[in-house]
Amino acid sequence: MAKGAGGPPSRTAVIPFGITWSWRPAGPFEARAVAFDLDGVVVDSEPTHERANVEYLAGLGVTLDPELAAAMLGRRVRDLTDAIAEQAGIPPEEAFAGREAVFWRLLERQPPRPMPGLRPALARLAAPHVHSRPARAPPPAR
Repeated sequence: MAKGAGGPPSRTAVIPFGITWSWRPAGPFEARAVAFDLDGVVVDSEPTHERANVEYLAGLGVTLDPELAAAMLGRRVRDLTDAIAEQAGIPPEEAFAGREAVFWRLLERQPPRPMPGLRPALARLAAPHVHSRPARAPPPAR
């Protein structure tokens, strides 16, 4: 706990959705900045990713090995498409572009749902002094 300006010590908490804030038990909410990771934090995109994988691979005549699918949960799409490219004998760029085309088509048809509890969390963060931005993963090192 850190001693805040006036009042009881402030505390820091991490709540669902990767949100961190500090507060004083008897005082107002005090977050100054919040960064959101979109996939799996703001929206539940996993079902759409899974459908895109299955659809894209079906077009190649390939099925996704369940062990590979499990190993790829939470990893970058590029990691999966690189493995698919190797398995299917196609260039990695082609696998990535093809799978992404399927993913974005699926998103246009049915946007993902917000994660449970997102709206109340956002409502608590809606203050003029709280800066929020979506976070992006850094590009892979080459």
